[in-house]
Amino acid sequence: MTKRQINRLTKLVLVKTQKEAVMTALEAGYEPSPTELLNAGIGDPHRVVNTLRTEQGAPIYLNNRYDTCGTRVSRYRLGTPKQHSK
Repeated sequence: MTKRQINRLTKLVLVKTQKEAVMTALEAGYEPSPTELLNAGIGDPHRVVNTLRTEQGAPIYLNNRYDTCGTRVSRYRLGTPKQHSK
């Protein structure tokens, strides 16, 4: 996520509940990492995402991505799991 997106998520956390803020960000197409969620003010990202999965049935997945430096970063995304080509 960009700094602008993290700032928007931080503002959402101030106005909405943590679950609503995370769901709104995911629906907007953001793919935050657990660390970015912590920095935005989500106290326990894993618990919030798990609650969204179980209570609302939200299809939230944790996928691995690689940043520009080649470092692996896990990011949450909304939708179906990324399909691997054979």
